[in-house]
This record gives sequence, structure tokens and C-alpha cells, in this order.
Amino acid sequence: MLERQQKESSSDSQHLRAVQKENIQLNLKVKSLLSELEEIRAQREQTGLQADSITRLQVKQMTELQSNLKAIEVKLKRHTFILSRIYTYNHVVLCMYISLFGLTSIS
Repeated sequence: MLERQQKESSSDSQHLRAVQKENIQLNLKVKSLLSELEEIRAQREQTGLQADSITRLQVKQMTELQSNLKAIEVKLKRHTFILSRIYTYNHVVLCMYISLFGLTSIS
């Protein structure tokens, strides 16, 4: 009976050591996973910050482009108006020339 108890005790001790070893390994794995999780969170935060920065830059660039487009549109209207005035002036001069010299066509 004593021998059986010693065998059981030895078996229990071995089982206890195996469980303790597995527990240590699992704890190390958990620490490793927590560290990896923290790294991933930090990367995600950094990526979010970069995305925000890019979005702000794109909004700024879009605003600048819209402003430049408006300026070009204003210049185009001004030049169109000037061209129209020149055309009208030339037409008036041509009509006066025709009326002064009695021409029906210019060659």
C-alpha cells in the first residue's frame, strides 16, 4: 500500500510539474499575444493618424484647386468680355468704313 501511495504521489508530482510547465507556457503565450495586440493597436492608431493627415491635406489641396478654378473662371469671363468689346468695336469701325467709302465688300 505504501508503495502504491508512493507511485501515486510520484505520478501526481509528475502530473503537477507537467501542468505547471504548461501553465508557464500558456502565460508566456498570453504575454506574447498581449504584446502583439498592443503593437497592432499602436499601428492602427498610427495608420488612423496618417489617414487623418492625408485627408486634411487633400481637403486643403481641393480648396486651393477650387480657388484657382474660380480665379481662372473670372479671368476667362473678363477676357471673353474684352474680346466681345473688341469684336463690337471692329464691327462698328467696319460699318463706318463701309458707309464712308460706300463699299459693299472688302477685298
